[in-house]
Amino acid sequence: MRNLIISLAASLICISSPSYSQNDPINEIVTSINKLLGGKTVVSFKKKELIVEVFKNGKIFRRDRVKVDDLNAEATSYVEDEYAVVLRCSRRPGACVDKKLYIHKSQNQYTRLAILIKGNEGIKDELVAKLKKLILLYQK
Repeated sequence: MRNLIISLAASLICISSPSYSQNDPINEIVTSINKLLGGKTVVSFKKKELIVEVFKNGKIFRRDRVKVDDLNAEATSYVEDEYAVVLRCSRRPGACVDKKLYIHKSQNQYTRLAILIKGNEGIKDELVAKLKKLILLYQK
């Protein structure tokens, strides 16, 4: 009986190890993205969703939520006239981004998620690359 319990415990550890090792690079990329964004915008994950929170004057202004599987990593790009890195939905037609504005107390669906980086455009290439990598890693 003791050997059976030890075998089961070892099996569970082996089964769970790959998922843990997958989360490590994801957490590292999320941390580096948040460092790039400097605290005004915060990226996180919760239940297979990418969450982007935008703060103004220390209070949450906007929260965007999207299932990572619904994003098209290759379509992630910097849109110069908007000063934003844009993540686009992969399914057509349909909106996959749930955007909640706290100031207007409204909530709507959109086909893309924009991360404003005006005044910090020097991070655009690195941010786009990290977001693409994050999406692709998560979708594996």
